Amino acid sequence: PQNDAPQIVFRKNRVAAADLRINLVRYNERKDSFVQRVKTMVAYLQATTCRSRFISHYFGDKAAVACGVCDNCLGKKQQQLSADEFTIIAKAIQQQLAINHLTAEQLLVALPSIKKEKAWQVLQFLQAEKKILVSTEGLLHTTS
Repeated sequence: PQNDAPQIVFRKNRVAAADLRINLVRYNERKDSFVQRVKTMVAYLQATTCRSRFISHYFGDKAAVACGVCDNCLGKKQQQLSADEFTIIAKAIQQQLAINHLTAEQLLVALPSIKKEKAWQVLQFLQAEKKILVSTEGLLHTTS
């Protein structure tokens, strides 16, 4: 009878269990090696250090420096904004926008003493909180 389900055909018969020999020492070595690789992968996923440095250390390069572009490096850059610093930057942005409606680029030029990354972070927060609105022309203005 024909069967519509897929089938597998083995070209050789299965080896009898009595004839099968497994080197337990080598088997355990390979198992331990696999377990260690899995633990290293988990450590990589849970690491809070630079991903590039982690990989470099894994392959023996102990002199690697942080890349600055991985998720962990970017997260550390974003965490460097303190509450006081946030307040200062937010006030400076709102003062500039109270005087003139500016594009984001013009605003960043008008605030040369503030790092662009930090200013962008504060701008994104203020926009999310609806304290700053963006017009259809791309101009920023305060809501109050």
